[in-house]
Amino acid sequence: MNNNEKNRYDELMETTPEDQLKYKNIGKKNERKKLVKKILFFSLSAVGIATVFGLAFGIKKPLNDLHVWKNTANLISEDDIDKYISYKKNLNEKQTTLDFIKELITSDNLENSPSLKAIDFKLITNDYELKIVNVIENILSNSVVFDCLLISKLNKKINLVLPNIIISGFKKQERVPLNVKELEEHKKIYDLLDKQPISFKDTKEKLKEKIIQVNSIKNIFERTKKFRDIFYNGFPSGNVPAFVVYDVSFDETKNLFIYEFEPMIFTGTRDKHNGKKFNHFKYVSKNEKITFQKELKTEIVS
Repeated sequence: MNNNEKNRYDELMETTPEDQLKYKNIGKKNERKKLVKKILFFSLSAVGIATVFGLAFGIKKPLNDLHVWKNTANLISEDDIDKYISYKKNLNEKQTTLDFIKELITSDNLENSPSLKAIDFKLITNDYELKIVNVIENILSNSVVFDCLLISKLNKKINLVLPNIIISGFKKQERVPLNVKELEEHKKIYDLLDKQPISFKDTKEKLKEKIIQVNSIKNIFERTKKFRDIFYNGFPSGNVPAFVVYDVSFDETKNLFIYEFEPMIFTGTRDKHNGKKFNHFKYVSKNEKITFQKELKTEIVS
C-alpha cells in the first residue's frame, strides 16, 4: 500500500481473533448476508471521515474501494493538473453517468477503457502508472468525480494524487427525492454548519481578498476545501465533502459573513457489471441552496 494512502477496509481486516469470532457469530444470525450485499449508509457530517467496508471475512473486496488521503499525500493543485493529464471535461450528453462509471471501474486495462476514451484521457508523462480511485456519481450536477493516483514507475512508494477530476455533460436524469434517512443526514450537516462559528482574524481587506480567492476557484470541490480551510477550520475534514459552497460575500456595514451552500449526502450501494462487483458511490441532496448570514465574532484587525 502507498504511504500516502489510508485504506479503511485494510484497517478493518487487522482485527483480533475475538473480533473475527464476533463477526462469525453475526453471520450465523443471518446478518452477514445483509452486511455483505449492502454498504451501510453514512455521511461525513456525523463522523468527518469516509469509511466503506464489508463486515464479513473471506469475501473478495469489490472494486472502487473508497480511500481517504492523508494530509501528507502529494495532492496536486487544480492549476497544475494539466501538467500530468489531459481530458475532455464535457461528454455532450452521449451517455449516462452510470454507464460511464460501470465501464471506468470494471475495465481491466485503463488504456482501453471506453470511458477514458470517451473523454480523450491521456497521461502526459510516462514516468507514472495510472490508477483511478474514488469514483463517485454526483447527482447534484449530473457529473462524475474521481481521483487519479499516479504511481512512480521507478519507486512505488512515490506517488501523486490528482483529486476531484470532474466530468460533466451526461444525459439528463430525473433526480430521486431523498429518503427519510438521507433527510436526517441532511439536517445533521445543516445543524453542524449552523453551530460552527466563522473563524477569521485579520484585516477586513484580507478578508475580502480571501473571499475573492475562494469565489475564483472553478472546481466546486476545491472551492469548498479552500473555504473550509480558511473559515471553517474546526469542521471535520476529508477529501469527500459534506457540503459544497457556491458563493461567499461580506456585508461590511452589518458585519455579516454570507455564504451560499448545499449539503451533500454521501451514499453507497453494491452493483455488478460484466460479472464484477463494485461500490457505486453517490452524492445526493435536496436540490436546494441554503444561505447563511453570520455575524463575525472573531477579531477583525483595523
